[in-house]
Amino acid sequence: MIALYFFPESKYANAIGVFRAWEKSKADPEIHDFVKYLVNWVAGTKLIFILLLIVILIEADDRTLVIAGYTLVISIASFFWRLFPLIRKMDRAGQIEPKNKFCCFRLDDWWIHLGDCNSCYCPIPELEN
Repeated sequence: MIALYFFPESKYANAIGVFRAWEKSKADPEIHDFVKYLVNWVAGTKLIFILLLIVILIEADDRTLVIAGYTLVISIASFFWRLFPLIRKMDRAGQIEPKNKFCCFRLDDWWIHLGDCNSCYCPIPELEN
């Protein structure tokens, strides 16, 4: 969220510098303003989500915490339904630099495989090409 607000061109911390379309959008000021608007909209949505989660964790009773937990699982799972297929398609089409950036991610001591790992480090040997 901080990277999106203050360092959108970064290639780290989930910023959009990894997308080649970010640089291409600069050629058309109208499109670039639209892309910047969307980036800031996403960052704002993440801020709302995080702040609401903090309030829920601090103030909610046990029943609300359980319901919030299920809601979080469903909202995070939506990544695999809509966003991951698109990011994989863009990665395979060479629209992301570095290539295969989105193949694996770490969640605590668990590695979750999201796609082909032909040039990124993936600690799951059977998944490496």
